Amino acid sequence: MERGLKMKVYKVVENFKGRLVSALIFGKAVVEYTPGEWTEAPKWLARKGYHITAFKDLVDARDFAAFNSTYVKHMEIWQAEAEGVSEDLPAMMNPFGLSCGVLEKCPDDFLWLSSTIMCRRLKLVRKLDWKEIEKMLKED
Repeated sequence: MERGLKMKVYKVVENFKGRLVSALIFGKAVVEYTPGEWTEAPKWLARKGYHITAFKDLVDARDFAAFNSTYVKHMEIWQAEAEGVSEDLPAMMNPFGLSCGVLEKCPDDFLWLSSTIMCRRLKLVRKLDWKEIEKMLKED
């Protein structure tokens, strides 16, 4: 997808002490988000072809947040705009390695959810509450 074209996506973030940051990623790979502002992946990751991940499908965003809520207590799902979208994803990397600045592949049974995309830039537009998410999913 070209840089100027925008796609509506869903982004799962962690609300960590009032800061919206990457879910499950910290340290050298963390991305901090400010609603309404364009955000990019850390340069060292972007140079290696790893960009911000998000979901095309709200069901996958909800399932990701619900499954990982054991590890991260304050997950939020946001409607977002994405630019530079790719559905051709590289191998999934170990989040703990990424956080330390190391690219280490996850075992082969760790798979991206089907609607996962990577984007060169992402802007959080609107936080969705859990009741609204369930209502939106029932309407589909």
